Amino acid sequence: MPTFPLGQSIPPDTDHAISVSLPTWESNVGYEEGQEWVVKNLTTGYPRPGQRAMLFATARAAARCLDYIEQYAMPAIAAPTNSLDFAVDASKLTSRLTKHLPLNLHAAFFHHEAYPLAKQYWQHTGDGISSRRAEFLHNLLKHRTLVPRQLDDKTQTSPQKGPRRYQKSAYFFRTASADVNSSASRHCENNADVYRFLEERFGRNLDPGLVEQAKVAIRRRIAGSLANSCNRDTQNLPSSSESFEDHQAVEETDVFLFPSGMNAIFHVHRTLLEAFGQLQSVNYGFPYVDTLKILQKFGPGCLFLGRGSSDDLDDLETLLRSAHTQAGR
Repeated sequence: MPTFPLGQSIPPDTDHAISVSLPTWESNVGYEEGQEWVVKNLTTGYPRPGQRAMLFATARAAARCLDYIEQYAMPAIAAPTNSLDFAVDASKLTSRLTKHLPLNLHAAFFHHEAYPLAKQYWQHTGDGISSRRAEFLHNLLKHRTLVPRQLDDKTQTSPQKGPRRYQKSAYFFRTASADVNSSASRHCENNADVYRFLEERFGRNLDPGLVEQAKVAIRRRIAGSLANSCNRDTQNLPSSSESFEDHQAVEETDVFLFPSGMNAIFHVHRTLLEAFGQLQSVNYGFPYVDTLKILQKFGPGCLFLGRGSSDDLDDLETLLRSAHTQAGR
């Protein structure tokens, strides 16, 4: 099995790695604890440690992040928090491809000591934007095509002319990427053909004009896979049983796409709370840790039956019977 030096991106020489090398148990512990000897060797990583802003695709996501910080932070660092919306200056758009892309950006600013909480929100919910989207929008920001949105919803011509309370944070936002030690960027900055090959061959990136067709293809593939799986499950049922297709045919319009797996899980949880009310969740079996954190921190909490054992199942049955009895009173 190949090994990589501490902190090197995996695969190497790419800005948008899928992982980072932590070759020893000590380095894994050091990463989780934020120890400097590990963090300073990370050639890539997103978001970078110690930020004072988190970036989101929607204003609602930025607001949820700030609400999370204010809920869990100590009073001394819970405030001040602010958000800043960015929009495209349409007069500066020159590419026909950009009309197919969502180009808005929303930044949530917070006290520097509240970064661990902001990172928790970003990690648990999957609401943050991807590194590729961040890179693309950063280029628009550098060319002042993406500018802060004024309160009257009109874009301004220069980021420096924003409201005074945003100027310091906005400056940090514009310049933070200069601190990123990205060997991949230096490797590819003088060779656009190499970078394009890496992105198209390994990143599987398509022309932005094909965005909608790609989404339809993904939805159809998921719907077809789910329908086929359910059909196989019903093959051994008695002939009198109704098939999955009789009442629950899955169409592509039944499939909703989210930026990441955690973001899909987070929004399913939010939807269930909206549909059934603020009820406690039950987690039976050991889940992915961020799934458990979503259940515990967003809503009225979670009963964790992590062993998934017969005893846990008995406890769950007892709990449900008790809840049913109390509801019937």
